[in-house]
Amino acid sequence: MSSRSAASVRAELAAEGVAVWLAEDPGDRVPGATLRRLVTGAPEAFQGLVGAAGTAAEARAACDELLPAHLSGDGRTGLVSAALDPAEAAAVRRPNLLVRIVPDPAGLAATAEALGRGLRVDIGPVTTPEAYRRVLDAYFAGLERALARGVPLSLCTAVTSVPVGTVDAAVNARLDGRGAGGSRVRTSLALARVLFRIREERLGDEWWTVLRAGGAQPPRLLWTHSTPRHLTALVGWNTGHTVPAAQAERACPGPGPRGDTLLNQYIRGRAELDALRCPGIRLDRLGTGARDRALTGDRGG
Repeated sequence: MSSRSAASVRAELAAEGVAVWLAEDPGDRVPGATLRRLVTGAPEAFQGLVGAAGTAAEARAACDELLPAHLSGDGRTGLVSAALDPAEAAAVRRPNLLVRIVPDPAGLAATAEALGRGLRVDIGPVTTPEAYRRVLDAYFAGLERALARGVPLSLCTAVTSVPVGTVDAAVNARLDGRGAGGSRVRTSLALARVLFRIREERLGDEWWTVLRAGGAQPPRLLWTHSTPRHLTALVGWNTGHTVPAAQAERACPGPGPRGDTLLNQYIRGRAELDALRCPGIRLDRLGTGARDRALTGDRGG
């Protein structure tokens, strides 16, 4: 099978409006010099980091490494997602920090408040359409609070993390009747198409036009636990993929992306998600890990 360089694939994805982020593994932090080299202004550069940092000091150090890329861009690059509580996040004091928040009821309330104070957020994991609708409700509520407080809307960046690799592995394992599952990306593609349509509908109303004129940035969908197959199968404007740092510069097998795969594909995606109910598979009850199931806060989809 032919392969393409990782940089070439990232450049082609960037042309389609798709960002690629680095993802740290716990206990395997990306050195600062490596971060600075990989996150630059070139089209093939990585645009952010989903960090494994557990302290404010570690998050601040990562933010400092990527701050030049953040300041030299449009404010949507050089970002660092870190799982911190509100007090720790406030102590970081860096404009490129994304506070990672789980979308349970308390987390959604925290999301609206954080955005209302001009903080950037990464909400996830989200694995169902209904959960994503609630995230968007919290996003708009946060923008409205920021507007009322005089906070610049350009600061209110929101990313929603969707663990597509985990979802596919769980569904494939159920369909195959074995523990490992296959490498198919059919379920994640269907889910991505539905979520993409939900977002486009919310960004099509008149209130968003007002908020956008005030500097609001459209929320990004970030596909996490991505494999090389996901990189080229899930392609759509204002989305992104995370890639494990250990695999960041490996060649990608097979052909590169072949254009947008999400726009105007809602009906097909919805039908494929509905078809999962026939073999008794529900996205909110998958064995994607107890943490992921508990944090979707979903009861339907």
